[in-house]
Amino acid sequence: MRPSLPLPREHGAWFILLVPYLVGAWVGSAAVDGSFARSMTALPAVLLLFISRPALMTLIKRRHIDGSFGEDAAALALGSALAAGTALVFFAALFIMGGFRGLLPLGLLGGLLFGLHLWRILARRERSFSGEIAGILMLTLTAPLACYLASASFDRECLLLWLLCALYFGSSVFYVKMKLKAAARKAASFTMAEKLSAGRHTLVYLSFMLIVLAAAAAASAIPPESLLAFAPITIYMPLSVLTLNSSANIRSEGVLQAILAVVFGLLLVFAFLN
Repeated sequence: MRPSLPLPREHGAWFILLVPYLVGAWVGSAAVDGSFARSMTALPAVLLLFISRPALMTLIKRRHIDGSFGEDAAALALGSALAAGTALVFFAALFIMGGFRGLLPLGLLGGLLFGLHLWRILARRERSFSGEIAGILMLTLTAPLACYLASASFDRECLLLWLLCALYFGSSVFYVKMKLKAAARKAASFTMAEKLSAGRHTLVYLSFMLIVLAAAAAASAIPPESLLAFAPITIYMPLSVLTLNSSANIRSEGVLQAILAVVFGLLLVFAFLN
């Protein structure tokens, strides 16, 4: 029997996973005994954990909704188990032989977030606010992981990278929903009132994000330069609300969001290394 391992279809999820990881690795490597290469050795294991999820979720959903796992259940289970098992063996080796004891709390936190995400999936609320945020917190956990592996020290900086990445990518929860709803309406144009109504959750989240960032910067909790990393979406998303229409190209929008995510990552690295 050949294992089956379908890749994640959410293209944005790849960037939510990889941008924080590379940011964490870059920032962590600037520590006294930091090593960018050391954190890169764990990237294949992170990717294996990531790609093991779709097969597992497919099996769980089938069992919960249809009452059976399906004909290809064995192949899916084998593929998911091999990918996840290989990754866990690697991290266990880092924990036992490499002395990276901080992997235990990170792993427990990741497991807790995965459990919350799974709970929302079983409740058929995967796209709810709590389900989406749990998924983003889980994916952006790669930032402190890479930072810890690169610096060999789990400090406040690693935690801040996680929170900032989660805060940034959290905006996508509301923004994507706004774009999809607008595309579904098929209207020739929207009035300003309709645009503001459709984009109200995006605008409220951006306001919340800016308040948190300003307060953190004023309290010297984050580098003031890190505010620059959020400038592109702070400008782009309100403009998108004001120019909202139903003819948006979802693929082009995805490419643009990927570019914005990369720019965010580079500016965040600059802020922490400046």
